[in-house]
Amino acid sequence: MALDLFTPDGFFNPSMTRFTIINSYSTKGCLNNTQTVPPDLIFPSLPGPTFMLGDLNTHHPTADPLRSFKDHGLATSVSYFDRATELGSSLLNTHGVYTRFSMSLMGRPSV
Repeated sequence: MALDLFTPDGFFNPSMTRFTIINSYSTKGCLNNTQTVPPDLIFPSLPGPTFMLGDLNTHHPTADPLRSFKDHGLATSVSYFDRATELGSSLLNTHGVYTRFSMSLMGRPSV
C-alpha cells in the first residue's frame, strides 16, 4: 500500500512537493529465497522523499547484529537491503533493538 502526498508549497522545503509513504507486508514465497513482494516494488525509485515501513519477514545483520543467521535467511534478505542501500535509504530504528515481541513462549523478539 502506498500513499502519495502532494502540495504545491512543499513539505520540507519548497522544492519537495511530493512525499510518499509505503507500507508493506511480505512473507516467504513459493520458491527458495523469495518473498511475496519483491524488493523493487517495496523500494521503488521515486522523485521525492519516501518513508517505507512494514514487516518484510527478512532478517539481516544490519538490522539485528546480535542474531545468528542461516544461509537461506541471509540469501533472502540481501536483495532487500541491497536495494534500499542503492536508493540511499536509512534504517531508522536502532540496530539490534527489538521492535517485535512474540506473544508465544516459543517465539523470540526480532527487529
